[in-house]
Amino acid sequence: MGNIRTIITVLLFCLFSGISEDGYASQFYGGELNYTYISGDANSATYRITYKIYRNCKSYSDLNEPYIWFFNTIERTPPTNQFKIKLDQVSKRRLDNTKATFCGMNPPDVCCDLIEYAADVVLPASDKGYLVYISDCCRAADQKNLSYESWNSGSEMATGVIVPGQALTYVTKIPPPGTALVNSSPVMINDSSLTACLDKPYSYRFRYSDPDGDELRFSFGKAIGKTGEGNTLLDEIPYANGYTVAEPFGIGSGFSIDPVTGVLTGTPRKTGNYTIVLEIGEYRNGNLINVHRAEFDLVVMECRAYLPAQPVICSKAPAFFSNNPNASSLSHRWDFGVDGTDTDQSNAVYPVFQYPAAGEYTVMLALSNATGCKDTVRTVVKYFPDLSIDFSYKDSICSGEPIVLTNLSSFPSGSITSYQWQYISGRGTQVFSRSRDASLGYSFNDSVRVGYSVQLTITTDKGCSASMVKVPFVYPVPNAYAGPDTTISFDVPYEMPVKKSQVNSYLWQPAFGLSDTRIASPYVTGGQNQCYTITVWGYDSVCIRKDEVCITYGRGPAVHVPTAFSPNGDGINDRLKFRPVQVKVISIEVFNRYGNKVFATDDPAASWDGRVNGSLPDGGAFIWVVKGIGPNNTPFNQSGSVLLIR
Repeated sequence: MGNIRTIITVLLFCLFSGISEDGYASQFYGGELNYTYISGDANSATYRITYKIYRNCKSYSDLNEPYIWFFNTIERTPPTNQFKIKLDQVSKRRLDNTKATFCGMNPPDVCCDLIEYAADVVLPASDKGYLVYISDCCRAADQKNLSYESWNSGSEMATGVIVPGQALTYVTKIPPPGTALVNSSPVMINDSSLTACLDKPYSYRFRYSDPDGDELRFSFGKAIGKTGEGNTLLDEIPYANGYTVAEPFGIGSGFSIDPVTGVLTGTPRKTGNYTIVLEIGEYRNGNLINVHRAEFDLVVMECRAYLPAQPVICSKAPAFFSNNPNASSLSHRWDFGVDGTDTDQSNAVYPVFQYPAAGEYTVMLALSNATGCKDTVRTVVKYFPDLSIDFSYKDSICSGEPIVLTNLSSFPSGSITSYQWQYISGRGTQVFSRSRDASLGYSFNDSVRVGYSVQLTITTDKGCSASMVKVPFVYPVPNAYAGPDTTISFDVPYEMPVKKSQVNSYLWQPAFGLSDTRIASPYVTGGQNQCYTITVWGYDSVCIRKDEVCITYGRGPAVHVPTAFSPNGDGINDRLKFRPVQVKVISIEVFNRYGNKVFATDDPAASWDGRVNGSLPDGGAFIWVVKGIGPNNTPFNQSGSVLLIR
């Protein structure tokens, strides 16, 4: 193909899609192939081939290297010569947004790129003319009036991912010399995006000029699907149910195209993307010499003025308004619906208004422009700033007490319809109650305070909701056990057996005979029988516990045992207790009158409840024996008798 000069000019004509903005498998929204006769003789002719495609500038899909096929044949007959040429890009620029010519409050935005290619090609003379086409992928998704055909599947590369879609073929025909010795295809001179508004009259003129002065006639045609390389069989894509060649916008839609002027008119009744296949007949001296094809996407959208639904305002915050206008030339007049005043109005595009009292207000927005286009829209603002959420609990909670939560929330404008109490921890949240008031159970085994995060969420019959988190603290309960009642020696100081904690405070009462009343384990040396009370304050002195121990004095080494006890359950002298003085007890044993052992222990603090084999005897005498170690590690043995009284 050394006789082919590459000077490529391909114009990319961009149409808005209305499909997803990521553009995957939807970058092409129409296009056409044009040819312009430059020169020729009986053996060949030179043409400039122009390729125009419309592409969404928001598409992430890659453009394939464009190859155009040439066949010296008419469609579906074998060619005697065929070849293809590759197009090289020479320019790319962003087109300005174009607006539809309707009176719409919110016309859709358009974002398009223009890419240019060009090729001059020398075609040997052919008595059949030439079939020229390019096939690529992918057509804009969800074309409302085209059938989805599995045979027409294709794919694009979008950010390194293969994305499927519907393929397309743009085709033109160069007539043979016997039909037209010299001919150039019509050229569109009013490139623009095709967008229409739902239920609004639409009119657009396809303006084409013909370099040869041929008379042009306009009509609708069918789209062509995927065509394999070197294939002259061009398959048309059927229209979807309810759409035809004559009525590509739906049967009974009322759309039509004027065959002479190329003016498309109608009122769209459904939103979506519609493929328009334009067939332009070229008539010379009254004879049809060729049919030029072009494909476009008409996007029908909801364009009327609208106000987004206002969220319910459940605080004293002001209301913010916007109708998301695309047309900056629109004049705005807001009325915020407060009765009895004219200070509730604004001409701002994005106004802010503070409502004076709780209630529901009807907001009106009137829009207009310099050409007299007007539209009015309304919405309702629900303003309920009097929702108050709160709850209380005991300030200082001691371990073992439930966390009692009292709801204090109020809503004068309506009623609170639901409550939800949640416990928040490092493991997530857990709902523990849906009652108005609640109680939280917990696990506590710490020596310091621990906070339990509690969240209350409420909802109302007006659509308001609120949440609040508070952290009740649980404090440890101190150990206040002062030990068992005991008998001590007159001569040896006795240390109170209380385990000390660094977070606790202590107080013993009375002070008689104690070495220190403010420590956990003072020494007792009073020599006088006395009962002592210990008061223990826990962490932060919140939780308090008390205990009592009675100290008696005796001589030693000895074990002091009463001569009788009465296990009758009256709480007085119910158990037989052993009180060693200056004796380390090794064993304590009790025998009945028959010499049978009925009780044994090595714990000097232990006591006998009088039961033999689980039952209380009628009464009688029993013998006790204590073995141990006395002062200076001397063996100690003592025995005696005791009377069990019933």
